[in-house]
Amino acid sequence: METSPPGEEYLLITGKDRPFPSVVILSLTVAVLASGCLALWWVSRHLHGFALGLAYSVGGLLLLLVLWVVVGHVELLMNWAYWRRRGVPAMRLTPAGLDYSSAFTGTFPLNVPWGLVEGCGYRPDGDGHLFWCVDLHPAAVMEAVPASIYVRPVSPDRAREVAEKLARAAAADGEHVDVDMLSHELAFGTPVAINLHRVHGVSLAEVDEKLREWTRGRCSFRGTPDDQASSDPSAEGR
Repeated sequence: METSPPGEEYLLITGKDRPFPSVVILSLTVAVLASGCLALWWVSRHLHGFALGLAYSVGGLLLLLVLWVVVGHVELLMNWAYWRRRGVPAMRLTPAGLDYSSAFTGTFPLNVPWGLVEGCGYRPDGDGHLFWCVDLHPAAVMEAVPASIYVRPVSPDRAREVAEKLARAAAADGEHVDVDMLSHELAFGTPVAINLHRVHGVSLAEVDEKLREWTRGRCSFRGTPDDQASSDPSAEGR
């Protein structure tokens, strides 16, 4: 049953990548490559010696730059293809507690009162992006990950694969498992994790002030005192 927040509430929903800018940039890149090939063909017919070698060197550097742009935007398109038919992580913060969904479709399956929130911090995923993670009391973790599943931490880049295997084994025994929450538990040590750099439409500074108040200082978007300087969400983009 979801919490009934009296008064204030803040909804944090992560945004998805938009494919159109990457498609446009990749199209322009193809045009640049075609023009570059024509330019190199002309150079090879009209220049010789040192001038030809210099032209090839410049062309090689430009090719490396183009390839770097292509790889970056191909990754964005792959990320968009992965998420476009899936719900995205979302979190609702209220005076009563934290509500969380690893694949938001309008409801929050995990509801945790602030008394069961033990702390928070930033942890990197397999691509090095920082996720804000909320550490829960074991009683709250059992609401997200069944006690029958033995959770052993794995590297973030393997968490999804391992979670799917564990979920299939649990399903064979008639038990439903939220794969996304389980993969977070495996990668971050908690089922509740969200990339704040993908959250838009809400003032994180305002939410942070309330978060500190509701958790009596146990949680903040600035992380723990040891990692405040390196983990401030304003310091990294994605």
